[in-house]
Amino acid sequence: MKIAVVGDSHGNGKKLIDLCDVFNECDALFFLGDGERDLTELKGFINVPIYAVSGNNDFGSLLPKESVAQVGGMKFFLTHGHLYGVDRDLLRLTLRAKSEQCDAVFFGHTHIPTVKYNDILVMNPGSLTYPRMGKPSYGIAEGDKNGLFGKIIYI
Repeated sequence: MKIAVVGDSHGNGKKLIDLCDVFNECDALFFLGDGERDLTELKGFINVPIYAVSGNNDFGSLLPKESVAQVGGMKFFLTHGHLYGVDRDLLRLTLRAKSEQCDAVFFGHTHIPTVKYNDILVMNPGSLTYPRMGKPSYGIAEGDKNGLFGKIIYI
C-alpha cells in the first residue's frame, strides 16, 4: 500500500498537477487542508481516491475538519492540525488518533515536514507552496506486513 500525502498548497494547484504521475502510482491521495480549491484542478488528471480535510484557511469549506480513512486494511486519522495545537506539540493529536485506533495520523498547518513514530506513524508532509524549513515537500506513506513507514520528498 502506498499513499501520497500533501497539504498547504495555498492556491497553487499547478504544484498538485505537477505531481499527478506520483499520485497515480499510489493507492490514495490524502490532502490535509489549506488549498481545498486546488483539488478541483486535479479532476481528470488522477485516478486514485482523494481523502481531504479542510484547513484553517479553507473559508466556507464543506470538507470535514478531520476524518478517518481506511486504505489497504489500515486506518488513518487526517486533520489539518490547527485544532490540536500542533505548533506546540503533537500529544493531543497523537492521543486522538490512537483513540480512533488508527495506524497513523497525518496533519499539516505548520508547513514543517515531520515523520515521527510514537506507537503510530505521525506525519506532516510540509508545504507544497510555502515551506518553513527547506524546499517544498510532500509525503509518501508505505505499508506492508512489516509495518507502516513515512518519508518526505523534497521538490
